[in-house]
Formats: sequence, structure tokens, C-alpha cells
Amino acid sequence: MHSVSDIPEKNNSFIHTGLVIPIDETDVDTDKIIPALFLTTVVKKGLGKHLFDRVRKENARAYPVDDPKYRDASIMLCRPNFGCGSSREHAVWAIQDAGFKVLVGTTFLDIFVNNAQLNGLWIIQVAPEIMNRLFLESKEKLQTIRVNMADKIVQLPWDEDYSFDVDPFYEEIFTKGLDPIRFVSEGKSQQIRQFENRRKANPTGVFVV
Repeated sequence: MHSVSDIPEKNNSFIHTGLVIPIDETDVDTDKIIPALFLTTVVKKGLGKHLFDRVRKENARAYPVDDPKYRDASIMLCRPNFGCGSSREHAVWAIQDAGFKVLVGTTFLDIFVNNAQLNGLWIIQVAPEIMNRLFLESKEKLQTIRVNMADKIVQLPWDEDYSFDVDPFYEEIFTKGLDPIRFVSEGKSQQIRQFENRRKANPTGVFVV
């Protein structure tokens, strides 16, 4: 549906510049992002074509993902409480498979943020007045913004830099290109082996740590 619109900037994996698309509805739950009908797979690829499957047909104005002018969008503008509802990692997979790298909004459900950032999808939270202006201007004409995860700065379309916060854990993962599981388990190989040995000795899973 979309193509990723990365603009190479000295091969910095923590910098992304992209076209924005406004998703203009509050309380977008995970069932709207990816309906339960498509949760039968555990493969991340192929879900992008089902992003907003139902609501994009019912309300194309709020979900303009089929509008050709947003074909190359890679940054999604989100209204408050985006990602609410049930916890389904498929929602994140669908967003990423559709070509999106960054979500910008005011509030997101915590568990959705965790799922997103563990999968490498950037979540940027900004003040309501910034968000409202982004929505307004993106509807008047196509807008592009630049996100620098290392410096924690968004370069807004009207030549203003906006600073945002990122959890230190995710900041290190994003800026160093680390795998979250490997990052957490780094230096703990001995403890992991000891745990696995105790588990083998007690296949029922009942043992004293």
C-alpha cells in the first residue's frame, strides 16, 4: 500500500524524514487498526494491506490511506488515545508493513507504546497545540517532518524544532540499532544457562529459584 520514504542522511538509522498522513479520529483502538479477522497469522509480513481495513472504507476522510497523495507517507499523525483496546502486536506489524516508521501524537495506550517500540516503531508524543497545528497544515497541503531520535528533536514543517522525551531503554535500542531481547540478556548468559538447566531437571516447571 505504501512505500517507505526514508531519505538517506549519512546512514543514520536514528534519523527519519518522511511525508505525514493525518489519521483524524480519537480513540483509535487496535481492532480498527487491524480487525480480529486478520489475527490468525504469526507472520509479520503481509498485514499492511489490511491496515484500517474496515474504517478506511467507512470513513475515508478520517483514514485517507487509499488517497494516492499519501502513497509514500511514512509518518502517521494520531489523535489522542491511539492504540487503545486489546493488546495485539499485529496492530504494530500492520502499521510497519504498510511502510510507517514513526507515529506522532499526544497520547497513546501504554501497552501499545511498548509493543511498538519493542518492534522498532517510533512513538513521538508532542503537546496538543503542536498536534492540532500539524493536523491543520497537513490537510491544507502535504507536509514532511524530520525526526532525530538521538537528539530527541522533531523538525516541524514551519521551521520549528520540538524536543520530546524517550524512555532511556528504548532510546539506547533505537540509537544503537540493538535487538531488545539481546540487549536485555547481554551479560546474563550464565544466569540463562543456569535457569535452563534447572528447568530441564524439573520438566514440570516447579522448582526453587
